[in-house]
Amino acid sequence: MTASTGIAEDMTARLLDCANGMSRLPNFLRGGLQIAHRWIGEVTEGRCRVSVAGRLNSFGCSQAQLGGIKLQFLAYDCDDECVTSTERARDHHIVLHFPLRGSFHAQHGEHAVEARPGELLAVSTEGTISRRWRGPSQVLNLIIPRHLFSESLAADHDISFHDHFSFAPMAVVDLREAPTLVGLIDTIVTDLRRPSSSFRGPAGRHAERTLLALLLNSVPHPYASTIEKGATPAVPFYIRRAEVFMRANIAHTIDIDVIQAAAGVSVRTLYYGFKAHRGSSPMLFLKNLRLDEARAQLLAHPRERGVAAIAFRLGYPDPARFSRDYKTRFGETPGATLRRRPGRISLAQ
Repeated sequence: MTASTGIAEDMTARLLDCANGMSRLPNFLRGGLQIAHRWIGEVTEGRCRVSVAGRLNSFGCSQAQLGGIKLQFLAYDCDDECVTSTERARDHHIVLHFPLRGSFHAQHGEHAVEARPGELLAVSTEGTISRRWRGPSQVLNLIIPRHLFSESLAADHDISFHDHFSFAPMAVVDLREAPTLVGLIDTIVTDLRRPSSSFRGPAGRHAERTLLALLLNSVPHPYASTIEKGATPAVPFYIRRAEVFMRANIAHTIDIDVIQAAAGVSVRTLYYGFKAHRGSSPMLFLKNLRLDEARAQLLAHPRERGVAAIAFRLGYPDPARFSRDYKTRFGETPGATLRRRPGRISLAQ
């Protein structure tokens, strides 16, 4: 057996472990075409439609959460052709498809690819995306808000930009070239299966950040060469100082003048420094820090803390404003996050 064959078999085994793990989640749902229509319509907010040429023998699905990243498992058994069609907006989240059993054909405009087990397909551009396959099929999807990649590039590589981040159109990656990525996903799925996941609070945030970094190292995108060369400009000391100050005072009421004094530069210098190296103003950066911490607390301790209490502790005396800002950043209300237990989804929500 060659080394390449051994790696391929190991990747296949790990991916099958992911499939088995997702199918054992407490929220795993099984049914027919009606369940498929309802579940897919709900989790995609009506953006995705599924059609079957003949009979859909069975459909199974489950969903879990790691920080801001959703993991979705879908299993189809159909004798004839199955098709999904998704309408994607320019700011739509990024989807990573991992075929686990069976391959599928995907098309977006002029771009057409075949995705097979042992590969991943990154979908990040706007427009209509279709997937076609025949026979049994299982796929693991990672649903990742676009801003998480932007923030990862800013935090780890000091790369900032004012446009939406995207991977190369319909990029397909051979997972034999990314064994660490597959290993981490397998570990995450295994952990989320447990009644009490280890990936809560700080551990979950570190796992999320590592997963984003591995994806940025594995999937082609416009900043890949910059990351590989390590040719990113150094972040000025005053930005680091301001960030440390903001994190230490995340629960206090602070304004730009207080942050400017802690950084030791003028407000103008601080503003343009943050825009250049973090892609946002200092106050927007602080707001996002507070919202990210609020989400982490809601997911880590859903029964012990209420929305208003968490908002108040993080410098949001107005719960209505907190809810608006939270929904703008995460696409759901804090109450929806609070009601959702990790690894659990209800069609009745």
